[in-house]
Amino acid sequence: MDKHSKKIQQHSYKKNVKQTQFKKINNFGEAIDSIASSLCANWFVVEHTENNANTCNDDHYQPHVFDIDCNSDITALFGKIYNNLPNKIYRFWFEKPEVDDPIYGLDPDCESPHLFESIKQGGYSPHREIRHRCAMFNYMKAQRRCARPEFFELFDLEDNFLVELQILALHLWIIKTRMNYFASPVCNQLSYEIYRIMFNEFGVRFEKHISGSRHQWELDCQHACLYLAVALDEVWDSFQMDRHRHNIPHYNPYIFAKVIWSEIYLLNENISLDVLYLWSQYIFDEMIALRKVNDFEFLNGYWKFGALPTLHDRQRTKKDIVKFK
Repeated sequence: MDKHSKKIQQHSYKKNVKQTQFKKINNFGEAIDSIASSLCANWFVVEHTENNANTCNDDHYQPHVFDIDCNSDITALFGKIYNNLPNKIYRFWFEKPEVDDPIYGLDPDCESPHLFESIKQGGYSPHREIRHRCAMFNYMKAQRRCARPEFFELFDLEDNFLVELQILALHLWIIKTRMNYFASPVCNQLSYEIYRIMFNEFGVRFEKHISGSRHQWELDCQHACLYLAVALDEVWDSFQMDRHRHNIPHYNPYIFAKVIWSEIYLLNENISLDVLYLWSQYIFDEMIALRKVNDFEFLNGYWKFGALPTLHDRQRTKKDIVKFK
């Protein structure tokens, strides 16, 4: 057994108590030990959209929306947009991706503008195809962002498989918060699809890290990703409820620091506070930026993550910590 597999197993062991809570919260029962599709199915059931839940006047919560009601009928978007495509769509199509991915190469992580002419002529744009392509484009964006070597240097991360896996899961969670803007069942289906793609790619993308039983190794990887996602959900939901309950007028950009310390750094006491706060600020900023992407552009991949933080941002965070205290 290699050191990466041992770390994953140690991580799962440390989260034994959380696993019991994880089953209880999500009503998984025995599904926690089944295949990937069953493992995550119930977690993606959203009873209401964040549009309805976050009824506040703050600009942070106002997404850029289209002028038609497409929350439950995403195919309606394609009936009005392909007659006049914005110029920035072509810019996204011809722009070089963040990294040259070992699996996807330099393939574009957005929809070809030429597809909409085919849709116009053939009228073929089923829900399932739109959802799958949306999930695939967004997964490609997350995978490429996580392949940036700057992450490991800036955030003092260990260069190992478990960290790489959880960074990917974190970015998928950020994308999932934008998917929740669609009405049920679209938001559930989009979220489920993007995680299903990640789970199905484990054995291909991370094949060199497989040790022992392939099935058990994949389950350990799934658990590590979903523990992080559930922990982020709990923090974000708790923050929103407290904010509305106490009518807090400002946002706390550092709410994710404890989760990052616990799940990614495994409670390492040598990690400095400014790194955790910079992580939290990064997550918060990406969530807010994604909320401003309109539905059509999000479904077709016509967006990208913001610029990575720099060492200057890390120094600024140290000063912000003093002010925040």
